[in-house]
Amino acid sequence: MSQDKRPLRRHHDDNYVDRIEVNAPGIGMLATMVPRYKTSGLSGDHEGLSVEKVVDRSFHRMRDLETHAPGFIYAAARHMLVNGTARLRVSRKGHLLFSETHSTFGDAVMGLAWHIVTANEGRKGVDFRILTDAEERSHCQQVGCAEPPTVTYRYKLLQVSPQEDVMLPPKYDFVGQYTWYCARHAKRGDCGFEDADKNLEHVEGGQPEPRAGDESPSGFAGVVRFNPEGED
Repeated sequence: MSQDKRPLRRHHDDNYVDRIEVNAPGIGMLATMVPRYKTSGLSGDHEGLSVEKVVDRSFHRMRDLETHAPGFIYAAARHMLVNGTARLRVSRKGHLLFSETHSTFGDAVMGLAWHIVTANEGRKGVDFRILTDAEERSHCQQVGCAEPPTVTYRYKLLQVSPQEDVMLPPKYDFVGQYTWYCARHAKRGDCGFEDADKNLEHVEGGQPEPRAGDESPSGFAGVVRFNPEGED
């Protein structure tokens, strides 16, 4: 079988990381992208922060969560920031991107965004893994969903930026213009500019197969859970 060369265009709200774990004795944090379903016809983006029993907060993207979640955790559990040693694990679609150990829970959590950005930039001593083309193509491109894709689409028009509604056709063949989804995420709704059913040309694959209870007004949600027990 020949390798698929269709250039991928990731969702504009896909910040690559979709799961963050920080664990230390007596305390832990889990941030995950919860895949939401858009069978309601809407495609608004929402990302929530929920520190169980302590904080309940929403953010738009995982990048926002990485930046601002530490402040809410500090306000809720500053007395536990000295707990150590802490293990930080960062993943995408079930694949571990990198893992490292910090002296305290606070060191790992308060510097969360910095740790991730600099690891991706090649910080010395950290091996940041980028998914191969084959691995990326083996997963649904809904943010946070790792299921195998069943349908492929081509974007008719590309959005200039998430902040603008200017739409232009792909100028060159090598420009990212394809996406693929599992059956539950194949229906994209009609509330967005780029990622909307009316802007997607069906290339191959089956029909959308939403399940009972999938209806949601959001494309995805990010959730942080605070575990007061931490590691055993």
